[in-house]
Amino acid sequence: MANLLAGFCAALYAEVLARCRNAPSTPFFITAAIPLIPGSTLYYCMNAVVSNDLPAAEHLGEQTFLAALGIAGGMAIAWCLADLSRKLQGRL
Repeated sequence: MANLLAGFCAALYAEVLARCRNAPSTPFFITAAIPLIPGSTLYYCMNAVVSNDLPAAEHLGEQTFLAALGIAGGMAIAWCLADLSRKLQGRL
């Protein structure tokens, strides 16, 4: 849930700055999303795979996947809301 909210806030931040600066949102989103990437769990997962510790690799891989899924879900929700607001503004 924390990653979902963090991804949503990062994408919302990028959309607001993009509208203020009249620029694409991608550069703003990339700089906001980099700290959200679960680097340590991904590293320890790969280390467990190389060390042939499959139960630990499975657990850490699941944590990494859920974090990435939460970030992507939050991004998708924010971008859908931003797209909807653009379409509604175009009709008014």
